[in-house]
Amino acid sequence: MVNSDSVRRHIVIELTKSAENQFSFFLLQLVAKASFVAVDLELSGLGDLKSLKHPNLEDRYRLLSLTAKSRAIVSLGLSFFCPLDVNDFQVYSFNILTACQDSYTVDPSSLQFLADNGFDFNKQISEGLLYYSGNDRAFYADLPSSLETFVADVSCLFRGGIADTKYIADYQVRDDASFLEYLFWKRMKTMATENFASVSISNLLLASSFDPLINIRMNEIDLFDLSRAPPTPVVLCAQYASHGNCSHGRHCLLSHDIKLLFTAGNSVSLGGSALHAPKAEKLSKKQKKKMRKSLKRAKQECLANVAKRFALEESTGERPRSNGFAANAEPRDELRERATRDALCPTERFSHRAGFDAFMTGFVYFVDSHIYNEKLTAFDNMLFLSYKKVPLKLEKSAYALNSQEFLRKSRNVAQQQLFGK
Repeated sequence: MVNSDSVRRHIVIELTKSAENQFSFFLLQLVAKASFVAVDLELSGLGDLKSLKHPNLEDRYRLLSLTAKSRAIVSLGLSFFCPLDVNDFQVYSFNILTACQDSYTVDPSSLQFLADNGFDFNKQISEGLLYYSGNDRAFYADLPSSLETFVADVSCLFRGGIADTKYIADYQVRDDASFLEYLFWKRMKTMATENFASVSISNLLLASSFDPLINIRMNEIDLFDLSRAPPTPVVLCAQYASHGNCSHGRHCLLSHDIKLLFTAGNSVSLGGSALHAPKAEKLSKKQKKKMRKSLKRAKQECLANVAKRFALEESTGERPRSNGFAANAEPRDELRERATRDALCPTERFSHRAGFDAFMTGFVYFVDSHIYNEKLTAFDNMLFLSYKKVPLKLEKSAYALNSQEFLRKSRNVAQQQLFGK
C-alpha cells in the first residue's frame, strides 16, 4: 500500500540566506539523485496578461521576456523525487525565499494575491537569499531576443526533458479542470482508490542531519483524509472550482476548499450564481446571516481545538512535534500564532507556497507517470500555450543557433567540470 500518512503529512523545508552554506551542497546532491525535480516560482508580478493572448508567438515571447526581465522571483519551490528502487520514492521539498538585489517592478494584484495567501514579505526582504539577475549572476544566461533561440537554449540546457503537467492534464488525462490545486486533489483521490499497492512515496525527515540549523523552518502540511466527509453540508464556489480563482477572493461567502470535491459522501454542492452573476437571484439577508453564523461557529471550534492542543502540550512539557522530531526552529508563541492562523484558514496552510506548489506539481506527475507509463513520454518537451490548440515544442531546429551567452557559459561549465572546480 502507499504510505498514506507520509503523503498526507508532507514537510516543506523553508530556506533563507542564513542556511545557504549548509544546504547548497545538499541540494546539488539531490539534483544528481532525483528521478525528476518539480519547480515552482512566486513572482513580484505577471505583467499584462493580455500578452498571453497575442496570436503571434514571436511577439508573445518578446512581451513575456520584458515581463520576466522586469519582475523578481520572491520564492523558489523545489521538490526532488528520488527513487530508492523501482516503485519506492523519497521526496525532499524546499521553499527558498529570495531577494533580488536589482531594481524590479511589482504588480499590486500579485502582491495582494500573495498577501491573501499568507506570504511573509518582511521575512522575504530581510532573510531572502540574495541574487542578481542577468548573465554570470544567479541565472544561467540572459533571455535571448528570439523565441527560436530560446527554444534552442532550453532544449540543450534540460537534456533530460521538461514535463508540463497542465498540458498533460488537458491533452492526455483530459481532466475537467487543469489548475494545480484541482489536479493535486484529484490525484490524491486516484491514489487512494486505484491500484497503487506496489508504489511507495514517503517524505524525508532531516532531523538527524540538520537539527542544529535552528533558522530552518519546518512547514508540516496536513493533507486531510479524503475518506472523511465534511461534518456539515458545504457549498463550494463554482467559479473557483472551475478556474482556481474567484473575483471575490477571500471575501467570497462560499467555500474555496477544492479537496471537498473529492471527499466521500454527498455533503458538498456547487454554488455561486447568487454571488457572481449580477442578474441572478441574490442570497437573502437571512441566508447570508445563517452562512456567516456557520463560519463563525466553525472558527470558534478551530480556535478551541488549538487551545486544547497547546494546553495539553504545556501540561506534559513537550514541544509540538513535526512527523517525529521536535519543531525547535520556532518559539512557542510563533508556533501558537501559526497554528491559530492555520486553524482559521485551513486551505492556506499549503496553498500558493512555492515549496508546496512544487510538491503538488511533482506529485501530479508522479501519479500520472505510474498510470500512463511510456505514454507520457510523447508529451515530453510540450509546453501549454494559452489560446492555442498546439503546444510549444521544446526541440532545437536544425537551423536554429544557440545564443552566444549560452555557448560561452556552456564552455565555462565544461572547463570547470574538466578541472574539477
